[in-house]
Amino acid sequence: MGEGQPDRVEASITELRERIGRVEGRLEELSKRIDDINHSLSKRIDDLHKTVTAWFTVITILMVFLTAILPLILRYLHVYS
Repeated sequence: MGEGQPDRVEASITELRERIGRVEGRLEELSKRIDDINHSLSKRIDDLHKTVTAWFTVITILMVFLTAILPLILRYLHVYS
C-alpha cells in the first residue's frame, strides 16, 4: 500500500458512513409518510363504512314502511275504484 492509501480508505469509509446516514434519514421519512397514508386510508375506509351503513339503514326502513303501507294503499284503491 502507498502512503496515501490508508487516508483514501478512511475517506471512503467516512463517505460511506455519511451516505448510509442519509439513506437511513430518507428511510425514516418514507416510513413516516407510509404511516400517514395508512392512517388517512383507514380513516377514509371507516368513513365510507359508516356512510354505507347509514344508507343501508335508511333503505331498509323505507322498504319496511313501503311493505307495511302498500296493502293499505291497494285496499284503498280497490274500495274506491
